[in-house]
This record gives sequence, structure tokens and C-alpha cells, in this order.
Amino acid sequence: MNLKHIESEFVKARTAIFLAAGTERQKIARLRRIESEYCRKLASAPRLKLEVKRRVAETLLDMSISRGQSLKTCHVRFNALLKVGFTDLQQKAHYLMDV
Repeated sequence: MNLKHIESEFVKARTAIFLAAGTERQKIARLRRIESEYCRKLASAPRLKLEVKRRVAETLLDMSISRGQSLKTCHVRFNALLKVGFTDLQQKAHYLMDV
């Protein structure tokens, strides 16, 4: 398993979804599909699998904030992110300032 290649694929796929046209519902469905796909690919690497979950949770929260979703929606997504943890201290600070 070439982890660098998988990581690069995941980042490209996640970024493409974030930037693509489509409704929020469509983007969420696409994000959940790539989350599932990459978690399967990384089944033998639990740390990396968790990182995929973190990145998707961060993207979902970013989408909510940037689209001006309700505080309730942002709070639900923030709590989902808390469950998987933050990518790093900088990300944690970023989200604690936004929400």
C-alpha cells in the first residue's frame, strides 16, 4: 500500500468536492462516499483512517460556517469534529475561534 499516493488521492478528491458546484446535500453525500472509500483502503492503518474522518469532519464544519448555516447545524458538526479530534493545535484554535 502506497500511503503517500492514497493521501494525495484523498486530498484531491476532498478538495474537488469542496470547490465543485452542487448543493450542500450533494457535497455531503460525495464527502461521505470518499470517507467510506478511503477508510476501507486504510482499514489496516487505524491512525490514518481516523485522519480521514477528521478531515471530512473539518470540511463539513468549514462548509457550514462558509455557507452561513444555523448555529445549531454548526454546533452539531463541531461536536462531530470533537469526537474524532482535531488535525493539529492550529486547526483546534481555528475552529474554537469560529464557533
